[in-house]
Amino acid sequence: MKPLIEFCEQNLSRQGNILLEDEELKEKADFLITSCLSMCELCGQKLFVMVEGEVIIADTTAELLEKVKSAIREWDEF
Repeated sequence: MKPLIEFCEQNLSRQGNILLEDEELKEKADFLITSCLSMCELCGQKLFVMVEGEVIIADTTAELLEKVKSAIREWDEF
């Protein structure tokens, strides 16, 4: 079973789809894009996704990608 990465549509548009296009993540995770994750204040300020219910926050797309990959690797080891 692959871990689930959840995206808010509005925040995803700010990320430039970098996570959806990453080959490692496409292989190791499932994606769910919703219209809203009910974190509007956070969404307006930072880039974020949820990995298996855990909120991952970053200032840049590169930082977000690395944090998500790290979370996926930890999940794989679990």
